[in-house]
Amino acid sequence: MAAPKKKHKPAVNLVETESVEVTPLTPEQEVAAVELALGDKSETKIAEEAGVDRRTVYNWRLNEVFAKRVEENKAEIRKQVLEEGIANVVTRVRRYNKRWNQLNTVFDERAEDKSHASVPGWTTGLLCHEQRSIGSGDLATVVDIYKVDVGSIKEEREIAKQAAQELGQWEEKTRHSFDLSKLTDEELEAFERISSKITPGSR
Repeated sequence: MAAPKKKHKPAVNLVETESVEVTPLTPEQEVAAVELALGDKSETKIAEEAGVDRRTVYNWRLNEVFAKRVEENKAEIRKQVLEEGIANVVTRVRRYNKRWNQLNTVFDERAEDKSHASVPGWTTGLLCHEQRSIGSGDLATVVDIYKVDVGSIKEEREIAKQAAQELGQWEEKTRHSFDLSKLTDEELEAFERISSKITPGSR
């Protein structure tokens, strides 16, 4: 009986991989990589700041490691700009919200003033009061004048508009809501004239 043939395992070719050492960028290249990422200077100006000639900067841009660093710097700059932009929006909206609350505190406190509670519309907080003297001498008479606080209403409208614009909501609000913020200056003034009331009073 013939002996079984031995099966030979296929030969495995071992390929040695050569590790490639990445040469770090020089300080001059780092400076140039940042400036190129910012994109607000010419290559000639960047070369001057890096202490090299323009041709050197051009050759650096052809280097894979250098080009990668420029892209990394661009990504970091975009991230910082975005974060700063968001922070600025938040700060502005908070400021608008504070002004809005302060203005509405004025309206609320005015509405709670019981000394004018009998005046129609006073409890809305949107009327303002002032006194004027009519006549002169012994015939002078002091009258109380009540009118819509158009200036404060306009300010409230502007605050709401600015905050909505910052949040990208202004178009949506103008399409789906109706309030005093939609009135024109002429309409507000007409409303003021209609709502004005003069009540005789005492000094």
